[in-house]
Amino acid sequence: MPLPTMLIAGVQKCGSGTLRTTLGLHPQIRMTDRRELHFFDRHFDRGVDWYKRQFNTGPHDTQFGEATPDYLYDPEARGWMAATLPEAKLIVILRDPATRAYSHYWHTHRKGWEDESFDAALELEQQRIQSPDLEQRSRYSYVDRGHYVDQLLSLEANHDRSLLHVVLLDDLKANHTGTLEVLFGFLGVDLEPARAIPELWRPSDCSAAWIMSSTPLTTTPPRFPLEVPASSAMRPGCDRRRRRCRGGQTRRSESRPRSGNGGRRPVR
Repeated sequence: MPLPTMLIAGVQKCGSGTLRTTLGLHPQIRMTDRRELHFFDRHFDRGVDWYKRQFNTGPHDTQFGEATPDYLYDPEARGWMAATLPEAKLIVILRDPATRAYSHYWHTHRKGWEDESFDAALELEQQRIQSPDLEQRSRYSYVDRGHYVDQLLSLEANHDRSLLHVVLLDDLKANHTGTLEVLFGFLGVDLEPARAIPELWRPSDCSAAWIMSSTPLTTTPPRFPLEVPASSAMRPGCDRRRRRCRGGQTRRSESRPRSGNGGRRPVR
């Protein structure tokens, strides 16, 4: 099997999973059945032959690849990608870094890895990410992972700029068809499916992205200065995905149950 021709390399909690599913609906694009392979950041020792075996391609697949949103953040993974896939097209999807950080916090909290309040977790972040344990660095990099510019410049330094494409989550939600057409043009596949592929998330009218629970939390939305392009500044909000049901119908994901004190968790 050949190596993949494209990757979604980031960013965690920015819609990379939904983008992967969206690309997989294009008749000329084949994405792996497994959502995240983590080859370049965790399993590189398994070898390139193992990586090749993860991909099943057909005669009509112009592009095929995978999505592991940790690749962009991990310096070593960026290096391995450049060395192994110098001609692959890399896609990065970005979201407002403050909203991303808060969604990341609740992802970590839900997994049982975070007991601190959001404010305390931010205070502890620099200490935590200095750990030699790469898994701990990945879990607690709430703010650091949102320094998109540094990561993108590093990626560009080792990969041809013409092979990199950045998508803004806000653009994909506001102009779904147009944003997909540009992305499909970058990938060199037919643009027409952009008009038929459904949106896999629903625009939300949520005005806040925080909850109150038994764990003490900040009571204001997270806002902190981060070095990102002005065009990537997005409005904080709640993203809810649609789920495909049997018979081709679509239903909205149900709201999470309220916690004991009436708070509601943000949809991630």
